Amino acid sequence: MKRENLEILPELFKRSKCWKIDELSRYLNYSVISVRLILKKLGYYRSITCNGKWYTLQYIPDFDMKGLWIHNEIVFSQHGNLNETISHFINKSNHGLTAGEIAATMSFPCNVTLNKMIKSNQIYRIPARGHYIYLSKGEDIRQNQIDMIYKSGHSPLPSANDAISILVAIIKNPKDKIDELVKKLITAGLNCNLESVTLFLRYHDIEKKNNTQINNVLLFYIEKLTDGVPVARILGLPNDIQNSFRLNVGIKCALNYAGKQLKGVERRRLMAKTVLSLGEGGQRLAEKEFNWNRGTIRKGIHEFESGISCIDYYSGRGRKMTVKKLPALSDDITDIVKPGTQADPTFKTTRIYTPLTTCEVYKRLIEEKGYSEKQLPCVRTLSSILNNLNFHPQTVAKTKPLKKIKETDNIFQVVHHINRITDKIDGVLRLSADAKAKIDIGPFSRKGKSRQGEKGVDHDFAPEHILKLFGFFLPQSNQSYFYFHEGNITADFMVDCLADLWPTLKLIYNPHTLVLNLDNGPENSSKRTQFIKRIVDFAYKNHVNIKLAYYPPYHSKYNPIERVWGVLEQHWNGEILYSIKKTLGLARTMTYNSVNLEVKLIEDEYLKGITLTKKEMAFYEEKICRREGLEKWFVDVVVRYDYAYIPWALAG
Repeated sequence: MKRENLEILPELFKRSKCWKIDELSRYLNYSVISVRLILKKLGYYRSITCNGKWYTLQYIPDFDMKGLWIHNEIVFSQHGNLNETISHFINKSNHGLTAGEIAATMSFPCNVTLNKMIKSNQIYRIPARGHYIYLSKGEDIRQNQIDMIYKSGHSPLPSANDAISILVAIIKNPKDKIDELVKKLITAGLNCNLESVTLFLRYHDIEKKNNTQINNVLLFYIEKLTDGVPVARILGLPNDIQNSFRLNVGIKCALNYAGKQLKGVERRRLMAKTVLSLGEGGQRLAEKEFNWNRGTIRKGIHEFESGISCIDYYSGRGRKMTVKKLPALSDDITDIVKPGTQADPTFKTTRIYTPLTTCEVYKRLIEEKGYSEKQLPCVRTLSSILNNLNFHPQTVAKTKPLKKIKETDNIFQVVHHINRITDKIDGVLRLSADAKAKIDIGPFSRKGKSRQGEKGVDHDFAPEHILKLFGFFLPQSNQSYFYFHEGNITADFMVDCLADLWPTLKLIYNPHTLVLNLDNGPENSSKRTQFIKRIVDFAYKNHVNIKLAYYPPYHSKYNPIERVWGVLEQHWNGEILYSIKKTLGLARTMTYNSVNLEVKLIEDEYLKGITLTKKEMAFYEEKICRREGLEKWFVDVVVRYDYAYIPWALAG
């Protein structure tokens, strides 16, 4: 990191105490990532308002007692980002905070952020007196805050009798929602509402209706009213719920942990002792609470009472492998597959590849080796056996695209003849035109070499800008003209670039005919109605003949401008194209055959998909002439008939 940048940045913050990151990036002529590294070196705060767009250095803010600093309605916090600041104030509160209290503390409303924090479980909230109170995520702090809410009289806890009625209703109706339970309780004559019941459940952390936790809370309230009487039976609860009172949370956790750690005889012995200690109904309770198998429990009890331990023969369990049941199967598969195998052609692995499919091997085992369908395993198992024998299927290569159509040779013959004639006749100017692949603007490596030690990011994330490049190349003079654009390269864009270049061509060459070498792409094809319309309009407006000569499909690399693209890529592939300004500057410094080029940035927007109707296109088809037999590749627009008789027809 350059020392001068560490010195320039504090000077900028003396002019203004807050800056946006993109403003600093433009001023320093650095990428956003580099500016963030400089700020990290110096130490900085980021605003908790305006989506965190504003930055200031650590020593600039004068924080108040709450740890906040407000500058031109931009708020900065000592406690971190917006979520961390809200959590800090909630944690420091004795009884939680409402949304209004948080807004008053922060000096701006935070309702949207509070909802997001609730959904991501960063904070909690409870209803009280018609609004929500936001509580800490920490269990100890949250419990203290709830206690303070009760003590302050916001929402008093129900009495022991009411609490027991609520809990019994939950146990008897486990699938009911809270609002449905409240309606039933009110119908039964209990004085309660949705707010008080919700707060009661949240206070005891039983919102998710955990049976064990509910039972423990119920016992807590029962102890206030009874002295060891079997109250579960008095309340008329089911027998399994009565049995569950015998286990508390600590015992259940210990038994679950021990059951997972022990294996075999020791585990069954633990299960037997546990069930016997529970007494009547112990097996059913153990099955429900610990998910223990009753068959295993009975086996353990038998071992415990008889003193005889069963031997665990794990290796003898399950089905035997197919190759064990059919010892000759591997040799038979090898005999079928091996004659048609070949080595890996890349010599990178020792694998052997076979052209046979697994289904074909299955059929041949039946036909040639005498196996029956009942003896053989399924095709999936047979595939695994083939893999284990090192017979791996070879991936079928995709069909290669068609590289040459039947008209290719004729098209080349005509194109070369037209180019030769064009270069010999005065007043006829040949232009090669094409669009380059998109250019990602950002701190990305282009896999080139640099003496300055340029380094790109390790991942090519979304670029800041994407530039498109369309260009013209004059083969006779080696002159190039580049047109950069952030939008779509459309037919309108291409013809507008030609119209922009025309005054220069008119001044230097004064041609009566233009020959355009193109690649028959989707936007400049002779079947593209909008392109033909714009070319015809251009020819009539500027009183110039135009001949479109397209290269064959899959052979656009022969278009002369492709050589210019190669030189351009070699010219800048060792640089980081982190801005549009640098990209245009690098393009201007390039030369082709010692000739400089001209560069322009087009900022107009162009719409895609503009087409003509058949009726409209019929008018323009009358203005053009297509070469017979090669109509798609050679099109003439004749405006000046005094120069129409050039010996192009000799081609072929």
